[in-house]
Amino acid sequence: MALIRLRRLIAEDMPVIPTYDEPEWARRLDYDRPVASSLAVLRAVRGASLQLLQSLDEGEWARSGTLPSPGPTRSPTGCASTPHTVMTTPARSFALVAVRTDLAFRPMTNLVFIHGTRLTASMWTAQLAALGTEFQAVAVDLPGHGERADETFTLDRAIDVVGETIDGLPSGRAVVVGLSLGGYVAMALAATSPTRVQGLVLSGATAEPVGWRELSLRAVASLMDAIDGPRLDRAQERYYRSRYPAEIAEPIIEGGFWMRGGAEALRALAGERFLSRLAAYPGRTQILNGEYDLVFRPGAPRFAAAARDASRVRLRGATHMANLDRPAAFNAAVRRFARSLTEGAGVPETGAASDHGKVAGSQPGGR
Repeated sequence: MALIRLRRLIAEDMPVIPTYDEPEWARRLDYDRPVASSLAVLRAVRGASLQLLQSLDEGEWARSGTLPSPGPTRSPTGCASTPHTVMTTPARSFALVAVRTDLAFRPMTNLVFIHGTRLTASMWTAQLAALGTEFQAVAVDLPGHGERADETFTLDRAIDVVGETIDGLPSGRAVVVGLSLGGYVAMALAATSPTRVQGLVLSGATAEPVGWRELSLRAVASLMDAIDGPRLDRAQERYYRSRYPAEIAEPIIEGGFWMRGGAEALRALAGERFLSRLAAYPGRTQILNGEYDLVFRPGAPRFAAAARDASRVRLRGATHMANLDRPAAFNAAVRRFARSLTEGAGVPETGAASDHGKVAGSQPGGR
């Protein structure tokens, strides 16, 4: 009965992007197990610590038998033959950059990707590989994470890091794509420096961290401080290896898990108001959430209503980590949004629902 009620909660009249050419391992994921466990997490900590507790799962996905072996390593998007170069040592050492070398002298739209709590720029490997063939794509490490692990995370410093990255790109403007923590940093940047932000893509970042959510974030931050250590790192490594194929999991593991920086980030977000920041941004916003992101997706209509010009897209079968669960569909949504900023709305790609406008496909009273 709980699953039936939950499916009613997530069944909303809004665009659903299909899985396109998702690999077989992704299509066969059994989402009943994580959905059921999500209910327990929501009751326990009101959702704020969902991702943290999933990383402590100790191989639940592997034991379930629903995740086939990823098989031979290959590019997530099959783009090994495309004429682009992925550079891991760009002008700024904390950034991962994908640049299409045969278009070096042609104006390109810039994409800047901002990672989530505890992770690094390496979580965007599939996006850099796929979208770097058409756009100049950059992923940054936030303070307290990865190459910037020795810095203390503050929201102002995170804004500066992303802003400096954009300033170093052609045109000094970018479509900013943020997941979870990265989405909140993106909104803060857009409010303070709107001329730098050509467009916003927010994934898993539509819950205002005030009230009980503020208390939850502070509690999770304290938990992260208490359990940080090699054992937790090993648990997170097992989680990502059991959940994703090697081409996605291994770069994330190599990037490391930065619990101290993650705890600092949660404390920095706690009590901040982002609806007003999003409302202050005059440009276009795409809210891109996973179907099973039970913590953040319910707040998507409220954030879309606050934005000046927003659209919502739901990725079927994806959880909070939508870019990892459904990389091809996530990439298609970002690509189409970025193109629309310079070429107009255009014609939707095959299988993609139109997402231009305030809230595409919604009805009065719908979620």
